[in-house]
Amino acid sequence: MNILLTNIWLDGYAGTEVYIRDLAIALHRRGIHVEVYSPNLGRVAEEIRRAGIHIVSSVNQLVMQPDLIHAHHFMPTMDVLLRYKDVPAVYFQHDRTHPVDTPPRYNRIIQYVAVDYNCLDRLIIDNGIPESESTVLYNWVDTARFTLRTNFSDRPRRALVFSNYANPKNYYPVVREACQEMGIELDAVGKGMGNEIKEPEKVLGEYDIVFAKAKAAMEALASGAFVIVCDKRGLGGAVTTENFQYYRKFNFGMKTLSRPHEVNLIVEEINKYKAEEVKAVAHLIRTEASFDSFMDRILNLYHEVINKYYQKGFRENKQNEKTLEKYIDQMTVQFRQVIRQKNEELAGKDLIHANHDSLLAAKDRQLAQMKEDFTQKDRRLAQIKEDFAQKDRQLAQIKEDFTQKNRQLAQMKEDFAQKDRQLAEAKQEITKNNQTISGQIGHIQAISQSLSYRLGRLITSPLRWLYDTFLE
Repeated sequence: MNILLTNIWLDGYAGTEVYIRDLAIALHRRGIHVEVYSPNLGRVAEEIRRAGIHIVSSVNQLVMQPDLIHAHHFMPTMDVLLRYKDVPAVYFQHDRTHPVDTPPRYNRIIQYVAVDYNCLDRLIIDNGIPESESTVLYNWVDTARFTLRTNFSDRPRRALVFSNYANPKNYYPVVREACQEMGIELDAVGKGMGNEIKEPEKVLGEYDIVFAKAKAAMEALASGAFVIVCDKRGLGGAVTTENFQYYRKFNFGMKTLSRPHEVNLIVEEINKYKAEEVKAVAHLIRTEASFDSFMDRILNLYHEVINKYYQKGFRENKQNEKTLEKYIDQMTVQFRQVIRQKNEELAGKDLIHANHDSLLAAKDRQLAQMKEDFTQKDRRLAQIKEDFAQKDRQLAQIKEDFTQKNRQLAQMKEDFAQKDRQLAEAKQEITKNNQTISGQIGHIQAISQSLSYRLGRLITSPLRWLYDTFLE
């Protein structure tokens, strides 16, 4: 099977650009011959080309004879329908209001497919497409890319605004204020914030809460985030198992964004966070919106459209071609004006981005200086900590010296107590000796007063004189 895909832009990572990229690569891997046409090529186009798929910006460069045209957007759809006169098409409606998404009325568009029921209303109500030619085929999530986290926080700690439309001047500051009130760290990625990412699967698993809509919301849900449907148009709400089918019916998109951006309303939605509920919703979307099941359905749709085209014998005659070409010329003028305006806006945005890049470079330099200042402060802090550690060691030594002195003082007190006890004993001994001496003195005095003592002295005195005089 040969499939020709169209998209008006392939220069940024927005909804239909990523849709076409992933679809083209998936078809190519299933052995289907794919060619892509877009008047505006860019980064996403290069990714498609690197996958081995032929992609062009002019219908004159198309080389494959398609069996079916998978069409997005009015202008590129009509370009290829006029290039291939006998090829059926299936037209996919991705947006409810944008002018470039106006569905063409053309008899070789056999089936119109809306990605949700809001877009289905644009087909049937706004443009009169018969219900019999209209259907809904929901968006998918590539569950191989967006893997499910293994740990679910008991309470939210980190949040992410995931949108190309958020910027510091619209709803982002309101979300930031609500998260600050709840003590939640908030980041933001997207074109409007100046940091568009092409591999969101590498970061979504790091956040407990993601503020997003449409495909971005689905990818965040599949990664295990608690999703609050929110974008520049307004606030939806937290996706739960109870309201999942409602949000799925409207592609988690514009139809659900019915409330204003108010801090108290966002806080109310954040408070609905429950880890088990988040896990249940993640399993639900991974089951119902897997890429593999989508690919099976879309391939069946392709076959049905081709078979219906040839069974019914839809063909164009020359009169139809002239009428259609006149109609197309009129519509093309209108839409080329839209494209010119879009390109002017993009040029203005490029200038803004250039200025933004310059500001970012200045901020980077400031950040580098701040980092150097912080490094210097860290070194000073480390020195202060070392000084404190040295003081602590000195204090510990002083405390040890005091402890040693206290032990010496205690020993001295013990020695003094011992001396006091010895002195008391000596005093007692002296008192005892004094008492003994006093007794002996009294005894001697008594003897000296006795008669025998006196007689002895009378007798011994002459003899003592004779001895001392003659014998000595």
